[in-house]
This record gives sequence, structure tokens and C-alpha cells, in this order.
Amino acid sequence: MRLADIATVRVYEEGEKIVLYADDPRSFYVIWEGSVRMIRQGRVVEKLQTGDSFGEAELLQNSASVADAVAADRTRCLCVSRADFIRFVTH
Repeated sequence: MRLADIATVRVYEEGEKIVLYADDPRSFYVIWEGSVRMIRQGRVVEKLQTGDSFGEAELLQNSASVADAVAADRTRCLCVSRADFIRFVTH
């Protein structure tokens, strides 16, 4: 099984929230094109670029999101659902 085989493509417009702080984890994300700002308490704590990923720690630890993930520009992500991600990493 390849990650690309179980991923779906989602497009987020500039300023669109991809993940909200304190939300339950739903997906693993790989930035295919664009960039994402990780924002905590109103401050940018990290900027992710094409090829970066996020969401895996929350899925593996079954913990809430520690920051908002916001598209810094038009961003295309490969998204893998929680169930598919867990199945992928355990096989």
C-alpha cells in the first residue's frame, strides 16, 4: 500500500483553516503545493512549505490539535483519514 493510493486531494484557499486548535485529529496532511501557517494563541509558531506534513503526532497519540493550521496561500494537500493513516503505519 502506498500513501498516494489512500490519499485524497483537497484545495484550501488563502486564510482557510485546515485544522482548528483543540480539534480531535481527523487526518494526516502532506502539502503538495502552497504553504501553511501553524498558529497558536494568535502567533505564527511555524510555517510549512511544499513537501512538509502535519497531523501525524495527533493521530498517533490520539490527542487534540495543538495549533490552528491555516493556508497561507492557495494550498493543495494530500489528506489521509485517521483510519487509513493508522492502518498504513501499522502494516
